[in-house]
Amino acid sequence: MKHKVINKVKSLKFNPSTFFFIVLVFIPKINLISIPGYWQGIRFEDMLIFFYLIFFISNSKNIIFHEKLIYKYFLYFFIYLIISNTIAIFSGVKVNIIMLLRLAEYIVLKYFFDNLNINLKNLKKILYIYLYANLVVAILI
Repeated sequence: MKHKVINKVKSLKFNPSTFFFIVLVFIPKINLISIPGYWQGIRFEDMLIFFYLIFFISNSKNIIFHEKLIYKYFLYFFIYLIISNTIAIFSGVKVNIIMLLRLAEYIVLKYFFDNLNINLKNLKKILYIYLYANLVVAILI
């Protein structure tokens, strides 16, 4: 079993999308900056997603709305949530601002997954490695 996992790791073909996906999946979900009154603070993957947003915006080849947009209805839903929460703020309704930032983060993740350049074979290998790693951690704990 151990040898099988090592072979899967060695046979992965890395590109920026694969690397980013692996980091998002495997990175520990630990708050770096706590936010008072909110159970989830700023984490490392939040910063990675922000850097992906900057990379996505700075690359002139990326088009926000294109004909192959897979998750366009999720995009519409998130935009609707952001607009409705913004209207609620201006109307005096108490809205947690961090939730708007999380919605924006989900939009960026939607674009990442829409533009993910990873083949199914590599995705299966990554998920098997993830399951094996979790199994080892669960056994050790």
